[in-house]
Amino acid sequence: MTPDEEKLALEKHKNTRDEQFWFTAATITINGLFITKADVQWQAAITISAIISVMAIHLVLTRWLAAAGLTPPGESDSKKDPVLHRLCFTIKQIAHYLPKVPWVFAELSGSAFYITLIGLSFISVIFKYCH
Repeated sequence: MTPDEEKLALEKHKNTRDEQFWFTAATITINGLFITKADVQWQAAITISAIISVMAIHLVLTRWLAAAGLTPPGESDSKKDPVLHRLCFTIKQIAHYLPKVPWVFAELSGSAFYITLIGLSFISVIFKYCH
């Protein structure tokens, strides 16, 4: 690997870590608002928290795939491919990372830490409204 390629790889890895951090921070903040606010209906709080938490976990896992060099082939080009092509690629990504989730936790990576935080914040929302 040339020095320029190495520098680009390090920058890409840093961007991935930064994105994962901000996805997690935003999700925990929103879930924290639901936990601390008593005037939100429980159905809305749990539904919104579930949607946001699942999306954040998806984003963390897709960034993990990219950082690990495991992104499935066939990524769409937003300038020329239809939206349906992107949806199909997203479904392919999900099918690709689901079997690899145990690996994320086995390596005790930052991604595993972020997923754990997101999951615990969602469980806290459920306990707040269903307990």
